[in-house]
Amino acid sequence: MEILSVTERGRRQGKGSYPMPDTKSDHEVQVVEVNREEGREILDRAAREALNISANEFLAKWDAGDYEDAEDPAVTRVAMLIPFAR
Repeated sequence: MEILSVTERGRRQGKGSYPMPDTKSDHEVQVVEVNREEGREILDRAAREALNISANEFLAKWDAGDYEDAEDPAVTRVAMLIPFAR
């Protein structure tokens, strides 16, 4: 069995080469730390914009399992912010 790199496999399949993504731009990313109060404000803003409810209402529904089977991407976006608020 011959092991090929992604680039070599692509060439053999006539797809050309696949260059590595440029990671030099990572140095332009700024990280801002937030405390729990600021995280709660971020969660509240996101919940209001995406779901028209407060952070408290969202967290109560989340803890009650109301979103367990939710497929709404808005719920996912808000849920990803929970660790910033707790």
